[in-house]
Amino acid sequence: MTTSKDKDGRGKSVAVVCTTTRCGGASRSVINLCNAWSEEGRQVTLIPLKNHELFFELSPRVKYVRPDVDESPRAKSRKHKSRELARAVAWMRGHMPAYLSNKLSFWESWLWARTQPAGLRALLHRLDARAVVSFGSYANILTLMASRGLNRQVVISERNDVAQRPLVYPWEPLRIGLYNTAHRVTANNLSALNAMRAYVDDEKLVFTPNFVRAPTAQALNPGAGAPSRILIVAKLRKIKAHDVLLVAFSKLVHKLSRWRLSIVGTGEQENYLGELARSLEISDRVDWHGEVSDPDPHYRDARIFVLPSHSEGMSNAVLEAMSHGLPIIVSDTPGLRGLIQNEITGLIVPAGDSDALSNAIARLAADPDLSERLGRAAKNAVESFEPSKVLSVWNRLVDQ
Repeated sequence: MTTSKDKDGRGKSVAVVCTTTRCGGASRSVINLCNAWSEEGRQVTLIPLKNHELFFELSPRVKYVRPDVDESPRAKSRKHKSRELARAVAWMRGHMPAYLSNKLSFWESWLWARTQPAGLRALLHRLDARAVVSFGSYANILTLMASRGLNRQVVISERNDVAQRPLVYPWEPLRIGLYNTAHRVTANNLSALNAMRAYVDDEKLVFTPNFVRAPTAQALNPGAGAPSRILIVAKLRKIKAHDVLLVAFSKLVHKLSRWRLSIVGTGEQENYLGELARSLEISDRVDWHGEVSDPDPHYRDARIFVLPSHSEGMSNAVLEAMSHGLPIIVSDTPGLRGLIQNEITGLIVPAGDSDALSNAIARLAADPDLSERLGRAAKNAVESFEPSKVLSVWNRLVDQ
C-alpha cells in the first residue's frame, strides 16, 4: 500500500482538479482542502480547468497551474483550433434568436469535452502525482478521461444532487459510463450517493462532507439600535430561489417594521431580482452586498439565516450559519434535509412555498427563545464537520 509517507515523496503528492476557482461553495471546499493538505506537508497542485480568477485565499505552498501551460507545437495547435471554434460559437450565439442560441449548448459542451482532456492528461503525466482528486461533474468526467492508463489513484467528488440535476448531453452519458472507472466516488450529500448506486459499485462510494470554517470572530447579537436582519448567502441563480424569499419577505414588511433582508452573492439573476424587489415595493428594505471573501460579518449581524433552494448538495453557507449559532430556515430538499433537523436544529419548509417561508420567518422573529434554542443546537451539531475530521476522511481516500 502506498501511503503519504513514501520515501520517494510521490505518495505525498496530490493533484486537485476543479472546474473553476471563482466565488462559490464548491470552490471554497476545494481551496480549504488544498490549504489543509499543504499544512500537513503534502505536495499539492491545484488545476482549474477554466481561466477564472482565484477568489479565495490559496496557501503559497500550493502550486497553481492550468492544463493549457503545455507549449509543445501540437498543444499550441490544439489550443489555437479550440479558441477559433469557441470564438465562432460565441459569435453565432450573439447573432441569432434565443431559441436557436440555446441549441448551441450541445456544441459548446461537445467542444469542451473534445479539447480539454488532452491538455489535462499531459499535465497530470508531467506532475506524476500519486493521487488525483477532482471536484464537480465536468471536472470529474474530464479527469477520468485524461488519467486513463496513468497509474494514478483517482478520487472524484460530486458537489450536487445528481438525482435532481442531470447533465446536458453528452455529459450525462459520460458520467454514467465513466464514474465507475474511478477508484473512489465521493459526494457531499447522501441523495447523490444513493442515485449513483445505479452506475457505481457500492464499495467505491464514500460520503465526504464539506469543511466548516471556524468563525473569524465570536458571533454577536446586533446592538439595540441596529435593524434585525434576515440573511441569505448564495449565488443569484434560479435554483437558489431568491425570488421565493423576496416574496415571503414582502408579506412581512409591515409586521416586521425594523427588519431588513441582506443578500450576499452575485449571479445571472441579479437584474431580475432587483426588478422583483422594486415591483414588490421592498427595495428600501433589501441590502445587496455582492460577492464577499469573508461573509462572517454578515453572519454576525444576522438574526435569521434562510436558504430556500430548489436543489442543494451540501451548503457551505448553511454550515457556516450553523457555526455562528444562527436559527436557520431551509427548503425541503435532500441536500438540506441532511444538514437540518426540523424543529431541532432549524426549520424546514416546502420548496417554492413563499407562504410557508413567510410564516417560518415570522415565527422565529416573534420567538427569541425558539431562535436561541435552534441556533444553539445547530452550533453543537456542526462540530461533526470540523476540518480535522473531514480531512481524515480525505487522507484515507488518497493514501489507499
